[in-house]
Amino acid sequence: MDANDHWIDKILRGQGYGSQLLQRPEADAQKSGCRHVEVFTYSFQAPGFYQKEGYRVVGRMDDYDYPPGESLLWLRKDLS
Repeated sequence: MDANDHWIDKILRGQGYGSQLLQRPEADAQKSGCRHVEVFTYSFQAPGFYQKEGYRVVGRMDDYDYPPGESLLWLRKDLS
């Protein structure tokens, strides 16, 4: 499975699975000496989820690709 293929089915959302999916790569990145992690999502997908997990929006492209009127968001989390 590619890292870009992670998603949680609607019936499983709100049960902590998404947070668990983020924890391992974040821990691996921190062990490797990385200071930040980043994700990309569309404005209609999961920005609220990532922000709840400590990510902040650092970039935005409005009217990007599909669907019209939505934005591509670049989010970053600083690792301590």
